[in-house]
Amino acid sequence: MKNRESISSTGIDKLIIGAGNILLSDEGIGLHVLKELQRLISSDAGPAEETKKEFYFLKHTGFVDIGTSSIDIGLYLADNIKKMVIIDCIKAEGYEPGTVFKLGIEDLRKRQSENFSLHQLELVDSLKVISITETLPEILIFGIVPAQTEIFSLELSETLKQRFPLIIDKILKEINIFFSVYA
Repeated sequence: MKNRESISSTGIDKLIIGAGNILLSDEGIGLHVLKELQRLISSDAGPAEETKKEFYFLKHTGFVDIGTSSIDIGLYLADNIKKMVIIDCIKAEGYEPGTVFKLGIEDLRKRQSENFSLHQLELVDSLKVISITETLPEILIFGIVPAQTEIFSLELSETLKQRFPLIIDKILKEINIFFSVYA
């Protein structure tokens, strides 16, 4: 996906955005999840045809890898985008690695005083700036607690590799509900 114009002309009305630093192991979990979701629904690498029916809610959905540049979300916010899912690593003390948080923007704002971080809330700040000139779609954020983020590796930690199928399952179920219910 290139930009707002390409989205406007495609019929896409939902976005799934993966964020993170793929070079720092679990810091890239949002991008690993994004790639797995794309793989699951792609025609050449995805599940059997009968299983694909389970992913009908991903029809008219765009997939965007924004890496570590959360301000780039604004490049993809065309008027036709009604719902957006953002998947990223979230540091949350006291929670097991692989824990998946389902959050809204207000949830992140409320937790600013806690030791709870989604890239030090750069995402919230980016969305605030974007909302000055743009109408934001309905947004759902998944934050996944990492096991390691300070090791240079393109691979997830063993802990998140083991929990990856459960992470994908939980996120798919929640996206299904979120995308199926239009306000």
